[in-house]
Amino acid sequence: IWTALLILLFCFVREGTLAPCSKDQVLPCNGAAYVSVGSNGLQIMQSLPVFIFGFTCQQNIFTVVNEVRDATQFRVDMMILPAFCIAGVLFGGAAFAGYRTYGDGVSGDVLESYPECTIVTVSRLLFSFLVLFSYPMQAHPSRLSAVALMHKCFPARIDDNDALAARTAAMRRFYIITTVWVLVSLSIALLVSNLSTILGVVGATGSTTVTYILPGLLYMRSHKRPHLKRSLAMLQLSAGCII
Repeated sequence: IWTALLILLFCFVREGTLAPCSKDQVLPCNGAAYVSVGSNGLQIMQSLPVFIFGFTCQQNIFTVVNEVRDATQFRVDMMILPAFCIAGVLFGGAAFAGYRTYGDGVSGDVLESYPECTIVTVSRLLFSFLVLFSYPMQAHPSRLSAVALMHKCFPARIDDNDALAARTAAMRRFYIITTVWVLVSLSIALLVSNLSTILGVVGATGSTTVTYILPGLLYMRSHKRPHLKRSLAMLQLSAGCII
């Protein structure tokens, strides 16, 4: 919320420490230009994965539902709908203000486009803390899925009566997968410096699979009779495969 507010302030205040351009410059800053939406369809398609990533949180729904006292369908929907609406307003406002300020010269990591000043530096520091503390939210369901897949594909050959050996084997796998998971993600964080590249790759693979391909596929497999929602699920599945 703070980052989106800061981007909006730089766009509409444009005075003192909130001046995004050099003196007497007009928007967009630094001689940039505004590009029409339909001028390059390929770039729009390339930007879709980042947009999809911003709305990918389905992997946490099971944990959220478990914390609801009376998890009826209506109450769960009333949690999901406001969350998506708030995220959409914040993302849309930040995207509009950032592009209005720097045009086609805006950086993939929008904070890199703004001048060096205390408020921007603090925002970058806070954003780093956000990434740091949001890592467990992404790693926890991912690790559970990896453990479940490992157990399904490579079941441990242990006597069912030996509960201690089964627990030891399960914990060994858990620690191995956790160690590998942390090391791989840390290596990627150290080697790749472009945030937009990471968001694009994750959005095009994992996020598209979770939000488009799997929901559409599972709905079609669960509901064989042709009807409107099944057609929409097929459309969603096709869009996910294209993206």
